[in-house]
Amino acid sequence: MAAPAARLAGVPVVWHVHGLTSLPLLEAAAARLAQRVVLVSHGMREYWQLPPWLVPPHRVIHNGLQMPSIDHNSINGTPACPPQIVAVGVLHPRKGYETLLHAMQQVARVLPQVQCKIVGGEWGDGSYARDLHDLSRRLGVDNNVSFLGYQKDVESILHESTVMVIPSQQETFGMVALEAMTASKPVVANRTGGLAEIVAHGKTGFLVPPDRPDLMAAALITTLQHPTLAQQFGAQGRQRALTEFSAQRMAGSFAALYREVLR
Repeated sequence: MAAPAARLAGVPVVWHVHGLTSLPLLEAAAARLAQRVVLVSHGMREYWQLPPWLVPPHRVIHNGLQMPSIDHNSINGTPACPPQIVAVGVLHPRKGYETLLHAMQQVARVLPQVQCKIVGGEWGDGSYARDLHDLSRRLGVDNNVSFLGYQKDVESILHESTVMVIPSQQETFGMVALEAMTASKPVVANRTGGLAEIVAHGKTGFLVPPDRPDLMAAALITTLQHPTLAQQFGAQGRQRALTEFSAQRMAGSFAALYREVLR
């Protein structure tokens, strides 16, 4: 409703798209009323299921994060023992937790003491969460995987971890990857959407194809078995977050956009 009203009033519209709905034609129509459309990643384009001629003109401004002045990992930097993997996100099918559980079966064979903490509340009626618990038991990893549910203090859990894993099937941006990088943690993520723009493969962690638990397991095992590499990934990830994904950089990009629109 805001866009048509703004058009009638002669007020320019900037539409900042964070996620996609199940109504792409409606999105396209709404976008046509905007002077500028901003996407949070280039990867969002792959989810916009529209013919090229219907996709509105757009530009990408990555989300930014206010960086902590202190690198907590440098203070509390003793490696987790046993090694700890953490995944953060609501228990939703598109988060790909089945892939993670199958990967954990392979990781646990090599590193029997490994622990994986899954942090996130249940989605819908909770049936998907129950399915994940059942799958964990069937795969024999229920002693290696903990479902912690919703947690207020995710930061402490993250700082106690060795590596962040993001098995999402779709992710328009992937703020949790950025949060892990600011905490100097290596990230293993699916190469999808915005994640492929945040994680630098082989420099701040590893990117693997979706639905490949074998490759996800291999990336996790490599990271866990080589603490020097993990530390290097973490340091480079924090530096990348500071330089490429700061809140100040994001604000500057929007300020320039607004000046352009108001000319």
